[in-house]
Amino acid sequence: ATNAELTEWRNCFASSQFAEVVNQLASLSKRAIRQMCDARSKQATENETTKAETGSSDLLFRLRIVCPEGAVIRDGIEIDSCASVGSMEMGEVVDATDRCINSSGILRYHTSRGWISEMTRG
Repeated sequence: ATNAELTEWRNCFASSQFAEVVNQLASLSKRAIRQMCDARSKQATENETTKAETGSSDLLFRLRIVCPEGAVIRDGIEIDSCASVGSMEMGEVVDATDRCINSSGILRYHTSRGWISEMTRG
């Protein structure tokens, strides 16, 4: 690419119109993820009700920690206002019985040791 083409691309990416399109796409993506999680949560709730009625104790989720830094376990669903109560190492497998999206839009899983995030922030 020539310098003129690179300059044109930089100007395009730096424009307020481009930023607005990116923000709209991010908002749409967040809404779609929430709707998908709401649908999954509804299905999980229905499955949990069925399990309670039939006496089944199957787990809802089995997770493997893949982040090299591991995962922080907190005593509640909110990250900023809940205390850290431990950690999990990369490669560790843990069972979760519930999942919810917190007020920051982060999908969190409830394990026997506390709450962990699906993904790291940032």
